[in-house]
Amino acid sequence: MGRLLLAAVAAIAIFFLLRTLLAKRKLSVAQFFALYAAALAIVVLIGLGLTGRLHPVTASIGVVLAMLVRALPIMMRLFQAVNLWKTIKAALGMASVQKGPKTGGKSQIESTFFTMTLDHDSGELDGTVKKGAFQGQRLSQLSRDELLALQTEVASDIDSSELLNTYFERYHADPASSAHANGPPSGNLNRADAIALLELGPDPTHDEIVKAHRRLMQIHHPDRGGSNDMAARLNAAKDRLLEGH
Repeated sequence: MGRLLLAAVAAIAIFFLLRTLLAKRKLSVAQFFALYAAALAIVVLIGLGLTGRLHPVTASIGVVLAMLVRALPIMMRLFQAVNLWKTIKAALGMASVQKGPKTGGKSQIESTFFTMTLDHDSGELDGTVKKGAFQGQRLSQLSRDELLALQTEVASDIDSSELLNTYFERYHADPASSAHANGPPSGNLNRADAIALLELGPDPTHDEIVKAHRRLMQIHHPDRGGSNDMAARLNAAKDRLLEGH
C-alpha cells in the first residue's frame, strides 16, 4: 500500500513539475501527455534499475524484439502481397468502367515469375513468364491445363501466385458450371462448335484463336455482366482449338 501511495505522489509531482517547466511552450494536450507518459516511463525504469528489478523487464523486451525480427520478413511479404492484390483489383475495376477516348495507358507489374501488363483502356491483362518450364511464353498463349501446371510451379512465390490467380480468375471461369442454353456442354465441344463459338474462320491460326477468345471474354466475362456458363464455354472452345497448335 505504501509503495502505491509513493508512486501516486511521484506521478503527481512529475505532472506539476512538467507543467511548470513547459508552461511557456505552446503544447497541445496530446503533446503534453505524451511527454508526461515518457517521463513516467523513464522514472519507472530508473526505479526498477535502482531496486534491481530491471533485468526481467529487459529480458522480456529482448524476447519480444527477437520474435519481431524473425517475423518481420514474413510480415513484409504478406504486406507486399496484400498491397499488390489491392493494386491489381483497383486497376481492373477502373479499367472495366472507364469511358471516353482511348489514352493508351498501361501499367506493368513485375514479380519473380512474371512481367504483367494491364491495358487501362480495354481492361486487358496479360503477362510473360520469366522463368521455369513456360519461360518466354505469354499467359494468353497457354491453355487452361498449362495454366494449372504453372500455378503449381509458382506456388512458392506469393506475388507471382497472386498475379496468376488474378489472371486465371479473369479469363478462365470454372468450366464445371452448367451448360449454356445455346449450345452443347463445354466438355463436349467439337472443333466445329468451338470455331463457331469463337466466331472464327474454318482454319484459324494460334493468334486468331487467342485474339478471338480475349475479345469475346471482354464481352461475356462475369465481371462485365456476362455469365459464368458462357465464359466457361469460351474457355473450353479456346482450349479445344489450341490442342491442334
